[in-house]
Amino acid sequence: MKIIKNLNYKMKDFFEKNPILLGGLQRICQIDETLLSGKRKYNVGNRVSKQTWVFGICDSSTTPAVGFMKVVPDRRAQTLIPIIKEIIRPGTIIWDGEWSAYRNLWKNYVHETVNHKINFVNPKTDAHTQNIESYWNKVKLKIKKRKGTFKGKIDEFITEHLFFERNEGKLFWELLNLIKV
Repeated sequence: MKIIKNLNYKMKDFFEKNPILLGGLQRICQIDETLLSGKRKYNVGNRVSKQTWVFGICDSSTTPAVGFMKVVPDRRAQTLIPIIKEIIRPGTIIWDGEWSAYRNLWKNYVHETVNHKINFVNPKTDAHTQNIESYWNKVKLKIKKRKGTFKGKIDEFITEHLFFERNEGKLFWELLNLIKV
């Protein structure tokens, strides 16, 4: 466990030195929030006392889509907008599902929405959130395959997931680089 904890610290340090930046002029990023907390099956087991919200950004102009995730205390604009400004480059087209916290995004970005109560794809702009929803499914499947993750370890899981995603195809060498530094 000590080795894994050390690797996670080194992965966090990697992202401090190589911050994630997504989007760019005329590129599309989708944003959304999700709950990453355990579910009780058939109402059996311990109740989930505190929900863990995770904010995500998916740059859908790359194949496969590249993402960013962060545990957030709430879904208010004061929490989410600074993360968006830190991660998404100016001039990016942002698509979301009309969450009220994103109302003022038009000031720095091209902001298009889709109302999921009416459509899955905005018929006027073609805006949708299918890529970020697919990203969430991939992350949740990974947690399920691991048979869950402890609530206090979700940050570590996210760091590991993002590191593996960024270094796909060269993961072995990047892990060696982490170890020798």
